[in-house]
Amino acid sequence: MSAEHVLVAAVLLAFLVSGSALMILWGREESERLREPPFYERARPGPFAVELLETGRRRSAVLRLVRQARPGSLAEAFQAVRHPPAVIVTGVSRQDAEWLVRALEEKGATARVVPPAPDEAGGRSATPAGERPLP
Repeated sequence: MSAEHVLVAAVLLAFLVSGSALMILWGREESERLREPPFYERARPGPFAVELLETGRRRSAVLRLVRQARPGSLAEAFQAVRHPPAVIVTGVSRQDAEWLVRALEEKGATARVVPPAPDEAGGRSATPAGERPLP
């Protein structure tokens, strides 16, 4: 065997080993991600909502995150991403809502936390008890 053949064999072996190592690392990273429950299962209940205002250029990345954030079909998530503004989740805590807004912004979308109405938050209503609001 010539020196060129040995060199080619060594390079091929190095590519095979490095490719296998990358596949193993990618598989481990993917399996860790899959072990984590989706957002809608781990989110704490609360009075806040998250509204998607703009999708941005990375629509597929935003769609994956919306699918993780809300239970339901792909069609519902796709509809929310294609036609913003849309409320993505409701009834989550402020911390979870802010986390979801940051994650959406990392994907290039624009979103906001929708605060609860005064009655839902346990705060005071705009009209005192027993009075009707003005027309």
